[in-house]
Amino acid sequence: MASMIISYFSNFFNAHQLPIAECLAATDGVNYTFVSVVRAGDMAGRACLDDSYPFVLKAYSSETCKNEAMRHAIEDDMVVFGELEGHEEYVTARARTGKPFFRFTERILKRGDWWRFAPPKMVRTYKRFLRYRNSNMYVLCGGAYAVRDLALSGFPAEKCLKWGYFPVVDDKGVAARPSRFQRYLSLCSVQRQIPLKRVDLQIELARLLKSDGYEFRLKIAGDGPELARLKSLAAEYSLNDSVEFLGSLTPDCVAGLMHENDLFLATSDRSEGWGATINEAMACGCCVVASDAMGSVPYLVKDGVTGLRFESGSLESLYFSIRRAADDCNLRDRCGVSARSLVAEGEWSSRCAADRLLSFSQAWLRDGEGFRSPFAEGPLSDA
Repeated sequence: MASMIISYFSNFFNAHQLPIAECLAATDGVNYTFVSVVRAGDMAGRACLDDSYPFVLKAYSSETCKNEAMRHAIEDDMVVFGELEGHEEYVTARARTGKPFFRFTERILKRGDWWRFAPPKMVRTYKRFLRYRNSNMYVLCGGAYAVRDLALSGFPAEKCLKWGYFPVVDDKGVAARPSRFQRYLSLCSVQRQIPLKRVDLQIELARLLKSDGYEFRLKIAGDGPELARLKSLAAEYSLNDSVEFLGSLTPDCVAGLMHENDLFLATSDRSEGWGATINEAMACGCCVVASDAMGSVPYLVKDGVTGLRFESGSLESLYFSIRRAADDCNLRDRCGVSARSLVAEGEWSSRCAADRLLSFSQAWLRDGEGFRSPFAEGPLSDA
């Protein structure tokens, strides 16, 4: 690997960004810097790790650090820009140089296609994407629907590439998953208890499973404003013997939950730009049953191969997928093994993504503007 100076700009450093960062920082010949642009506490369950790693530059901490961040934006061989809390000065400075750079985004029309006509969204889309459409920039699409939203908003789809989140992979290994001696189907989920997560579908699913005579246990982890309503709904359906609410769990406990259960439920609607718990469950070898509206699902979950998919918001579709899994333990096990392989060693692993980012960047720097992706599938393939 030839020498490469690369920086990644975002609000603050958190665990979702850690595996890629560690891969890049540990690669021979790579000088890697993560630039945090805002002082932040823990947000939405993501702990701020700005003070925990030597490669993090806190642009907000002093004028000297701010100037150093701008130097990275202008001079580094390659720069990736994520969410910047309005600090577009770094992106515009890079664009003026004519040098190549990436811009990361989840889908931008989470509320619906109509949202692209709302004046605040139009302004934001222009500032973050449209004014750079003729720049030497590729957009990294953190989810399968980002390219569609960008195209609807006027950004060229040919300048969009597949990307995502690459959470920490559980190191227990799929071979260490416990043998299934229990006579019941075990299901789990982990999410904030908020409307977009559609945990109500999980309660309705449990109602149907019970009415059809299935023996099962559903463990639901997470806290939030919907929790009281969900508990009340479960009690209304007399599900207290089969549905358990676990509250907030530590990351280790979350991994243990995924590791110990047959199925992981991911039921969010289109507002879920990616859905990192899907990666995490797959890494634990747990068979995922996921809503097709979640951004990561078209990338990661091939139905019947690396997991099971259902039509977003459809209880009937969710129930059909769960019955497939409940009635075929070999299907569950095959999906779990294939899923772990994909995210732990395969093309959606952090190591593969980091290697591709570096090789893509070197080829782009060598061949200049207009360089096209050499990858057919996976990270940095055409979106």
